[in-house]
Amino acid sequence: MSNEKRFEIEVEAVKTPVGDVPTIRTVEKIIEGMNVLSEDMSALSLSFSESLKPITTELKSVKKLISKTAVSSEAAMEAVKRLERKIDQLSQEEAERWSRLQQVLALITEALKVIHSEVNEKTNKATSKIDKLITLLAPPPPAKSTPAKPEKQAKPLKKVT
Repeated sequence: MSNEKRFEIEVEAVKTPVGDVPTIRTVEKIIEGMNVLSEDMSALSLSFSESLKPITTELKSVKKLISKTAVSSEAAMEAVKRLERKIDQLSQEEAERWSRLQQVLALITEALKVIHSEVNEKTNKATSKIDKLITLLAPPPPAKSTPAKPEKQAKPLKKVT
């Protein structure tokens, strides 16, 4: 391939009654120029074809990769959908368990309230009976009296020597 190959063709013509006719030498120069252009075009075409081969190969590789990625993506999306369904199912089961647990806790709370009430009632009855027994067994405490005024203290004795 020629890099910036330039040529000029000087057209020589013969004057005829019909008009100017190019000379054989001019036609040969034109044909020679056309051959050079044809060679350059062939070289460009070959170079372009050679340049396209790796690009074509790369495009095929990219196409395969995109195809595999699409298949993998679809498989991943299906897996995500399955996981979403499983999570929804587990979430619903957990909500049902939580609801049952709240119901059981409410029942236990009510039962504990009843037990607490009965224990308090029985404790009060038992305490009242014990108080009655204590009053029957023990004499009543003495009536409160006002304490007597303390006597004046005696003066200490003097020592005799």
